[in-house]
Amino acid sequence: MKLIRRLFFVIMLSLVGAVLGAAVAARVLEPSWDALGIPPSPATALLATSPQLIVEVSGGDVYRNCGTDCWAPFEGSEIQPPPEWIEIDCAHAEPPDLDRLVDLQAECDFVGPAVTYRAYAIDSTGTVFQWERFSGEWTWAEPILYGGATGVVVLIIGMATIASLAFSDFLSLLRRRSQQEEKKEEQADSAEPE
Repeated sequence: MKLIRRLFFVIMLSLVGAVLGAAVAARVLEPSWDALGIPPSPATALLATSPQLIVEVSGGDVYRNCGTDCWAPFEGSEIQPPPEWIEIDCAHAEPPDLDRLVDLQAECDFVGPAVTYRAYAIDSTGTVFQWERFSGEWTWAEPILYGGATGVVVLIIGMATIASLAFSDFLSLLRRRSQQEEKKEEQADSAEPE
């Protein structure tokens, strides 16, 4: 009966571990906003995101992004349209909330069966942010796989603990039997007439 209770406890602990593992994996795997920096003047509007990130700053000047914390004056005469495989204002790109949001533009980049959801935003300080999430054929299963792996690890640890406790109980039982047999022998020896 004791063994059955322990086994039930370990199985329940494994299920809780699997659920918590999946929840943590889903949270950890969800990308967050990355700051691309502030142009020479605070950004006020997103003019284009693809093929090049172009922003308007206070004062009306236009800058293009050339990397993290790298902004160069935009020297083109007109903004290029995005490539045909990129959908601007994609409804499926659902970035997390950003505090003090001023401007937001989302896009979907379709390459074969995979999609990259991307969003650019400007906050009230004029900082430009980028968010990106890749969605391939199996990305939906990652939290489930991580949760399952966590559950299996907890189950293995629990089963090892049960096995060691059962072995300890078995040794205790053998020790008690040995002590009982010794007592019986002592009682039998003391009960024998000399």
